[in-house]
Amino acid sequence: MNYEAVKTYPSATAGIAVGHGYSKDCELAQNIATYILNLGYRAVACVNDTSLAIPYAIAAGLGEYGRNGLLITKDFGPRVRIGRIHTDLPLVHDQPISFGVREFCDSTCQRCAAACPPKAISFGAPEARIPNQSSIIGIRKWQVDAERCFKF
Repeated sequence: MNYEAVKTYPSATAGIAVGHGYSKDCELAQNIATYILNLGYRAVACVNDTSLAIPYAIAAGLGEYGRNGLLITKDFGPRVRIGRIHTDLPLVHDQPISFGVREFCDSTCQRCAAACPPKAISFGAPEARIPNQSSIIGIRKWQVDAERCFKF
């Protein structure tokens, strides 16, 4: 997503950047799924409606999990939208990567937690305990209180 626009959060300008990112994500995922279908395989394109994006993205080596609850990529930081295509097309799988996000978030930075107006981002260590019913059960990670965030 556009860096300058996203820097203006919370604003309508940043919201437009997010909406544009989702639109491009949907278009690209659907185009690739159509291509796979035309090859004779099954393909279902999705964005935020089916399956958890961040665990798949981490497993695919696209980035690491950040304290802010987002996927952090090498090139774009957290400014990405993640589309997925569920398919039976035989593929070679990538592996998770590490480029220092966990260490940086854990011991060096914590700026997102300090700057979060509703205090929805944890300062603590990754944990499996969930703050509320909107959280994903059974995943050890930095927890973000989504309900507190959405209320804000």
